[in-house]
Amino acid sequence: RRYRDEKFTVFSLQQGVLDEVVPQLRLEEAERAAQIRLHFSDPTRAQLAPTVARMSVMRTRGTTLGNLRLMHAMTEQLHVPGPDAKAVAELILDARLVCPLGGEYEYRPRTDGSGYWTSTALEPGPDGRTADVPAGWTAPPLSWFRGLEADLAMTRTELSAHVEVWMRLPEKPLVAEPADVAPAAPEVVPTPEGANAKAQGREDAKEE
Repeated sequence: RRYRDEKFTVFSLQQGVLDEVVPQLRLEEAERAAQIRLHFSDPTRAQLAPTVARMSVMRTRGTTLGNLRLMHAMTEQLHVPGPDAKAVAELILDARLVCPLGGEYEYRPRTDGSGYWTSTALEPGPDGRTADVPAGWTAPPLSWFRGLEADLAMTRTELSAHVEVWMRLPEKPLVAEPADVAPAAPEVVPTPEGANAKAQGREDAKEE
């Protein structure tokens, strides 16, 4: 469905959306002239946020499974002992394997002497099912992206753009101060008066 007049064109799949939006349309003075304007609100408050989270989990789970397949290949192709597969893979890659779902990689032995690597994030819950979206999961872009404003202006001689991105700053510092290190005591430098007083004290002691 579409609404169009001399100023606006609005598309929607639902007539109710047009009925609600069209009466609210109005022109406002802009800070800069532009042919194209973009506005993205906070995606964490949008109705599509759960869908975006599920899609992000699916892609991230693929990364976790890729790391597990790598550790399995260490054993199957290089004959590395199962419990050592993760350490050997990290040595070859010169990197630390981290589960992007927030779990921990663990080696699970079997009764027949074999074993396998898995992630605690892939373990089923009390109901025997693995959650589509782990508790507390936030898609990486949604953990910091809170909105965007952009406008684009084009003339015969130049192309200019103005973009503002709203971000959420981390609640904790990236590098924490060691809690068990006491601050160094300030160094006390005697003033000239203090130095004179000590010198005078030594002179008095000599006279006695």
